[in-house]
Amino acid sequence: MKKIISIVLLLALVACSLVACKKDNGDNTPAEKTYTLSVVADDGLKTISKGSATVIALALVYDADGKIVAARFDSVQPKFALNADKTDLATVARVETKVEQGDSYDPNNSMKAGKWYAQAQAFENFLIGKTAADVAALDTSNVGPDNPIVAGCTMSASTPVFQALVAKAFAYTRNVTFTTSETVTLGLAIDCAVSGSVKDNGKAAFDVAGVAVAGGKVVASMLDSAECAYTLAITEGTDKSGNPTTSLTVTPGEYKGTKNEQGDAYDAWKPMAGGRWYAQAQAFANATVGKDLAGVEAIDATTVAGCTIYAGGYKAVLVRALGYAR
Repeated sequence: MKKIISIVLLLALVACSLVACKKDNGDNTPAEKTYTLSVVADDGLKTISKGSATVIALALVYDADGKIVAARFDSVQPKFALNADKTDLATVARVETKVEQGDSYDPNNSMKAGKWYAQAQAFENFLIGKTAADVAALDTSNVGPDNPIVAGCTMSASTPVFQALVAKAFAYTRNVTFTTSETVTLGLAIDCAVSGSVKDNGKAAFDVAGVAVAGGKVVASMLDSAECAYTLAITEGTDKSGNPTTSLTVTPGEYKGTKNEQGDAYDAWKPMAGGRWYAQAQAFANATVGKDLAGVEAIDATTVAGCTIYAGGYKAVLVRALGYAR
């Protein structure tokens, strides 16, 4: 009888141990959480200063409670300039962003608080855990060298745009939701080019991509694109010493917003047979989900379901964004 009782007690102890182990494993497994990815840009293409436009873009991820978990800013400045012999527009196949230029941007160190990319990252780090209301409450009216908006960020021109882009990202209607139980990293990339001629006018255009990554694979991505036409004119004159000069006058045309922002109004006069631009672009972005960098690089840009627009450039900017994820 004692032997039987001992066996029963032993079995009971084993069963309890198994339950405990199962409970521990369950407790240690991170629960899946829902997140939202947003990619937005400001309307910098509609203004020109010294022949240059300035665009700032943001990729943002926030959780179901509306708290920011990752943010990435970058900026690009398409510039209109004459070619070497000053007879026509100098075209630029790709304009490097301020983050990509790194220390070479602002070589004279006019920003005493640090390089643009470092100050942008300081603002990104500050945003973690903040809500849209928290960011909206920031006072950006007097930012400067002696009055940082956050520690390490004193840029008086960029920080109000950062703040406005966060509000825009939360309010955006084309955001993408995803779920994961792993840590999320985020990448942002901008591909920008200047093309055209003085006779036929110039154009500045950019593609922007944001890619959220978890467990080494894409969990969400977004694309957007924008362009603006500019009237160009060559002016002959003289400087203060009477020497002849040749300059380029640049006048921006109407800027209607990014293609995502325009929605159904984009190319409304001639709808694309494959569907609206924003729908096709998101179909292409969705094709990256579940893939690592090699997988995204291997995508055939001509055969993605739901996307009939030329997507070679979109693939390139998505690959770049994924490579920049941190």
